[in-house]
Amino acid sequence: MKKQQKARKTGQKGGNMGKERRKKKPARKKKRFTTFGDILTLEEVAAYLQLGRMTIYSYAQKGKIPAFKAGNKWRFSKRVIEAWIAKGGVIEK
Repeated sequence: MKKQQKARKTGQKGGNMGKERRKKKPARKKKRFTTFGDILTLEEVAAYLQLGRMTIYSYAQKGKIPAFKAGNKWRFSKRVIEAWIAKGGVIEK
């Protein structure tokens, strides 16, 4: 049977031959781990302190803000950051 005849028989146009068009899946949102509320990412600290990402990154590298590295990513303890703010942003050595 030819494509056109089969298409007429199945009620479809052209040579689609019963194949349904796939719908695009919606883009996945990045998952944020809210269970570790005490540990903040660099972006979260930047938003919390209303500073730029690169400023926080620079402060972390220079030791001006309390931070630690997990792998190659900077992480910050919310409690320590709040205590640091209460002390006026000074790190005691």
